[in-house]
Amino acid sequence: MLMLIRYCIVAHNYYGKVSRSFLVRWRLHIKFLCMKLSRAVGILHRLKVIFPHKILLILYFSLFHSYLLYGTSIWASNCKSEWKQVQILQNKAIRAICKLEPRQSGKAFLIKLKMLNVARLREKKIAET
Repeated sequence: MLMLIRYCIVAHNYYGKVSRSFLVRWRLHIKFLCMKLSRAVGILHRLKVIFPHKILLILYFSLFHSYLLYGTSIWASNCKSEWKQVQILQNKAIRAICKLEPRQSGKAFLIKLKMLNVARLREKKIAET
């Protein structure tokens, strides 16, 4: 049933003003999510020279992963093509945590950190509902 849902009623805070958007398309919702996630990635990149790996991992779960999980069970089955940008942002966050080079793959580090990538997380959330 959740796969048939195309619209969502949300209220979000944008630039200090509360704006209510009814019947928001999923693409706009994921775009808003990407904006939040890219801020978290920027924070991780700035702090990677200061903090050790374990602190960066705690920051990842508090700044990035919490936004990723919030509401995923409702809208994870929609707009699969839009999730590519979320996966790219997660890869950037993993590179910041593990202090990797920009072109270096983070797949091995996802396994090492015992984390799920965005596609697996979506599948898990859809299966749970």
